[in-house]
Amino acid sequence: FWTEPNKPFDKAELNQKIIDDAMDAVETGQSASFFYNVINTDRSVGARLSGEIAKRYGNQGLAASPIKIYLDGTAGQSFGVWNAGGVELYLTGDANDYVGKGMA
Repeated sequence: FWTEPNKPFDKAELNQKIIDDAMDAVETGQSASFFYNVINTDRSVGARLSGEIAKRYGNQGLAASPIKIYLDGTAGQSFGVWNAGGVELYLTGDANDYVGKGMA
């Protein structure tokens, strides 16, 4: 049973920025591309976007009209974790451990 929230170490600022920028495309089901810098404290990049897509469209997500996220830098832990269909992440740089965890 749950009594209090577990406050995450990572403030997820990049994930929130991605959501803020991409939600119009998610809501309308249209393909879009976005560009960001990433640093090693940006964890689980793409997870929140995948969650929003899965809520609306299920596991296959937006496979026919993908949201493309282009990143430059060093991604933190769990880059691309649990991606829904239609989330495409392109990284120029390197990534920490657990890249693509849960990909099928």
